[in-house]
Amino acid sequence: IERIKADTVIERGNRGGGVKVAVIDSGVEPDHPDINISDNRWGCFINCSGNPNGPHDNFGHGTHTSAVATGGAANSENLHLGVAPNSTLYHAKGMNANGSGTFSSIIDSMQWAVQQDADVISVSLGAKGYHEELIEPVRNAEASGSIVVASIGNSGVGTSFTPGSTYDTISVGSMELDPDYPQG
Repeated sequence: IERIKADTVIERGNRGGGVKVAVIDSGVEPDHPDINISDNRWGCFINCSGNPNGPHDNFGHGTHTSAVATGGAANSENLHLGVAPNSTLYHAKGMNANGSGTFSSIIDSMQWAVQQDADVISVSLGAKGYHEELIEPVRNAEASGSIVVASIGNSGVGTSFTPGSTYDTISVGSMELDPDYPQG
Protein backbone atom coordinates (compact mmCIF):
# COMPACT_ATOMS: atom_id res chain seq x y z
CA ILE A 1 0.00 0.00 0.00
CA GLU A 2 2.83 2.39 0.87
CA ARG A 3 4.92 1.51 -2.20
CA ILE A 4 2.14 2.49 -4.59
CA LYS A 5 1.25 5.54 -2.47
CA ALA A 6 -2.31 4.33 -1.81
CA ASP A 7 -1.91 5.39 1.81
CA THR A 8 -1.40 8.99 0.69
CA VAL A 9 -4.51 8.87 -1.50
CA ILE A 10 -6.54 7.36 1.35
CA GLU A 11 -5.31 10.05 3.76
CA ARG A 12 -6.56 12.68 1.29
CA GLY A 13 -10.03 11.16 1.53
CA ASN A 14 -10.21 9.08 -1.63
CA ARG A 15 -11.17 5.64 -0.38
CA GLY A 16 -12.88 4.30 -3.51
CA GLY A 17 -16.46 5.09 -2.57
CA GLY A 18 -18.89 4.43 -5.40
CA VAL A 19 -16.42 2.21 -7.29
CA LYS A 20 -17.23 -1.42 -8.13
CA VAL A 21 -14.16 -3.68 -8.04
CA ALA A 22 -14.51 -7.22 -9.42
CA VAL A 23 -11.71 -9.57 -8.40
CA ILE A 24 -11.23 -12.71 -10.50
CA ASP A 25 -9.35 -15.30 -8.50
CA SER A 26 -9.77 -18.42 -6.34
CA GLY A 27 -12.77 -17.15 -4.39
CA VAL A 28 -13.10 -15.10 -1.24
CA GLU A 29 -13.57 -15.98 2.43
CA PRO A 30 -16.72 -14.15 3.54
CA ASP A 31 -15.76 -14.25 7.23
CA HIS A 32 -12.47 -12.43 6.72
CA PRO A 33 -12.58 -9.40 9.07
CA ASP A 34 -11.32 -6.94 6.44
CA ILE A 35 -13.60 -8.00 3.57
CA ASN A 36 -17.21 -7.12 2.84
CA ILE A 37 -18.75 -9.56 0.32
CA SER A 38 -22.31 -10.79 -0.14
CA ASP A 39 -23.91 -13.60 -2.12
CA ASN A 40 -25.35 -11.21 -4.72
CA ARG A 41 -21.85 -9.93 -5.54
CA TRP A 42 -20.40 -13.44 -6.03
CA GLY A 43 -19.99 -15.58 -9.14
CA CYS A 44 -18.57 -19.09 -9.33
CA PHE A 45 -17.16 -20.38 -12.63
CA ILE A 46 -14.95 -23.35 -11.70
CA ASN A 47 -15.34 -26.24 -9.25
CA CYS A 48 -18.57 -24.85 -7.86
CA SER A 49 -20.06 -28.07 -6.50
CA GLY A 50 -20.46 -28.07 -2.75
CA ASN A 51 -20.87 -24.31 -2.34
CA PRO A 52 -21.80 -22.74 -5.69
CA ASN A 53 -24.13 -20.10 -4.33
CA GLY A 54 -22.03 -18.54 -1.63
CA PRO A 55 -18.60 -16.97 -1.37
CA HIS A 56 -15.78 -19.34 -0.42
CA ASP A 57 -12.06 -19.71 -1.08
CA ASN A 58 -10.36 -23.08 -0.91
CA PHE A 59 -6.95 -21.76 -2.01
CA GLY A 60 -6.53 -18.39 -0.25
CA HIS A 61 -5.09 -16.28 -3.07
CA GLY A 62 -8.46 -14.75 -3.90
CA THR A 63 -9.05 -13.68 -0.32
CA HIS A 64 -5.59 -12.09 -0.30
CA THR A 65 -6.13 -10.16 -3.56
CA SER A 66 -9.63 -9.08 -2.51
CA ALA A 67 -8.27 -7.68 0.75
CA VAL A 68 -5.44 -5.86 -1.05
CA ALA A 69 -7.98 -4.29 -3.42
CA THR A 70 -10.85 -3.45 -1.07
CA GLY A 71 -9.96 -4.52 2.46
CA GLY A 72 -10.63 -2.47 5.53
CA ALA A 73 -14.15 -1.14 5.21
CA ALA A 74 -15.54 -4.22 6.95
CA ASN A 75 -13.67 -3.63 10.20
CA SER A 76 -14.45 -0.83 12.59
CA GLU A 77 -10.80 -0.07 13.35
CA ASN A 78 -9.92 0.53 9.65
CA LEU A 79 -6.97 -1.81 10.07
CA HIS A 80 -5.27 -3.49 7.15
CA LEU A 81 -6.66 -1.11 4.57
CA GLY A 82 -6.60 -2.12 0.94
CA VAL A 83 -6.14 0.20 -2.00
CA ALA A 84 -9.82 1.24 -2.09
CA PRO A 85 -11.43 0.29 1.24
CA ASN A 86 -14.78 1.99 0.53
CA SER A 87 -15.25 0.41 -2.89
CA THR A 88 -17.79 -2.37 -3.41
CA LEU A 89 -16.24 -5.82 -3.84
CA TYR A 90 -17.51 -8.31 -6.41
CA HIS A 91 -15.70 -11.62 -6.71
CA ALA A 92 -15.67 -14.21 -9.50
CA LYS A 93 -14.18 -17.60 -8.65
CA GLY A 94 -12.26 -18.45 -11.81
CA MET A 95 -9.48 -20.50 -10.20
CA ASN A 96 -9.66 -23.83 -8.40
CA ALA A 97 -8.24 -25.15 -5.11
CA ASN A 98 -4.81 -25.50 -6.74
CA GLY A 99 -4.75 -21.90 -7.97
CA SER A 100 -5.35 -22.93 -11.58
CA GLY A 101 -8.08 -21.93 -13.95
CA THR A 102 -9.09 -22.57 -17.52
CA PHE A 103 -9.44 -20.08 -20.34
CA SER A 104 -13.17 -20.75 -20.13
CA SER A 105 -13.42 -20.06 -16.37
CA ILE A 106 -11.42 -16.83 -16.70
CA ILE A 107 -13.37 -15.62 -19.75
CA ASP A 108 -16.70 -16.44 -18.06
CA SER A 109 -15.53 -14.58 -14.95
CA MET A 110 -14.57 -11.51 -16.99
CA GLN A 111 -17.93 -11.53 -18.79
CA TRP A 112 -19.72 -11.77 -15.44
CA ALA A 113 -17.70 -8.81 -14.10
CA VAL A 114 -18.72 -6.74 -17.12
CA GLN A 115 -22.37 -7.72 -16.57
CA GLN A 116 -22.03 -6.47 -12.98
CA ASP A 117 -20.92 -3.12 -14.42
CA ALA A 118 -17.54 -3.32 -12.65
CA ASP A 119 -15.45 -0.19 -12.83
CA VAL A 120 -12.25 -2.15 -12.19
CA ILE A 121 -11.58 -5.82 -12.93
CA SER A 122 -8.62 -7.27 -11.05
CA VAL A 123 -7.12 -10.38 -12.66
CA SER A 124 -4.22 -11.55 -10.47
CA LEU A 125 -3.47 -14.56 -12.62
CA GLY A 126 -2.18 -15.37 -16.04
CA ALA A 127 -0.81 -17.87 -18.50
CA LYS A 128 2.88 -17.59 -19.31
CA GLY A 129 3.46 -16.16 -22.77
CA TYR A 130 0.92 -14.80 -25.25
CA HIS A 131 -2.53 -16.39 -25.46
CA GLU A 132 -4.97 -15.01 -28.00
CA GLU A 133 -7.95 -16.48 -26.12
CA LEU A 134 -7.61 -13.90 -23.33
CA ILE A 135 -7.17 -10.81 -25.51
CA GLU A 136 -10.73 -10.32 -26.75
CA PRO A 137 -12.31 -10.59 -23.25
CA VAL A 138 -9.95 -7.86 -22.00
CA ARG A 139 -10.81 -5.64 -24.95
CA ASN A 140 -14.55 -6.30 -24.50
CA ALA A 141 -14.28 -5.31 -20.83
CA GLU A 142 -12.40 -2.13 -21.74
CA ALA A 143 -14.97 -1.30 -24.44
CA SER A 144 -17.70 -1.70 -21.81
CA GLY A 145 -16.02 0.87 -19.58
CA SER A 146 -14.14 -1.39 -17.18
CA ILE A 147 -10.47 -0.92 -16.37
CA VAL A 148 -8.66 -4.27 -16.37
CA VAL A 149 -5.71 -4.62 -14.00
CA ALA A 150 -3.86 -7.88 -14.64
CA SER A 151 -0.78 -9.70 -13.46
CA ILE A 152 2.27 -9.60 -15.71
CA GLY A 153 3.76 -12.31 -13.49
CA ASN A 154 6.24 -12.49 -10.68
CA SER A 155 9.03 -14.33 -12.49
CA GLY A 156 11.30 -11.39 -13.21
CA VAL A 157 12.77 -9.68 -16.24
CA GLY A 158 12.03 -11.14 -19.67
CA THR A 159 8.82 -12.94 -18.73
CA SER A 160 5.23 -12.03 -19.37
CA PHE A 161 1.84 -13.49 -18.70
CA THR A 162 -1.43 -13.03 -20.57
CA PRO A 163 -3.72 -11.14 -20.01
CA GLY A 164 -1.24 -8.81 -18.28
CA SER A 165 0.86 -8.62 -21.42
CA THR A 166 -2.09 -7.16 -23.35
CA TYR A 167 -1.69 -3.46 -24.13
CA ASP A 168 -5.28 -2.88 -23.00
CA THR A 169 -4.54 -3.77 -19.37
CA ILE A 170 -2.84 -1.99 -16.54
CA SER A 171 -0.16 -4.58 -15.86
CA VAL A 172 1.18 -5.33 -12.40
CA GLY A 173 4.06 -7.54 -11.28
CA SER A 174 6.27 -8.03 -8.30
CA MET A 175 8.62 -5.21 -7.48
CA GLU A 176 11.45 -7.52 -6.50
CA LEU A 177 12.16 -11.20 -6.75
CA ASP A 178 11.31 -13.17 -3.64
CA PRO A 179 13.86 -15.98 -3.26
CA ASP A 180 11.15 -18.15 -1.64
CA TYR A 181 8.70 -17.72 -4.53
CA PRO A 182 8.90 -20.51 -7.13
CA GLN A 183 10.33 -19.00 -10.30
CA GLY A 184 9.63 -20.12 -13.83
